[in-house]
Amino acid sequence: MKEKNIEERIIQIIKKQFIWLSSQEEISVNASLRNDLAFDSIAIVNLQVLLEDEFDFRFNPVVDDFSKIFYSIETLTYYISLLIE
Repeated sequence: MKEKNIEERIIQIIKKQFIWLSSQEEISVNASLRNDLAFDSIAIVNLQVLLEDEFDFRFNPVVDDFSKIFYSIETLTYYISLLIE
């Protein structure tokens, strides 16, 4: 699956599931989830579950560095593209 397709699916999930972002026309893939898009810890966990269901994989909280993976849509896209190749 191409990274652009993964990126688009992540943005669709975010716009659909996180009400404060649903009206945004464009979400930058480089925007910080926490600082720019106002994700808190609960929103990050919700996004984690949604992504696991959407892409049919599981994050490994023991091995994965969530602060790096869940930094931006770009970092999520890269991580997911490596897992589902």
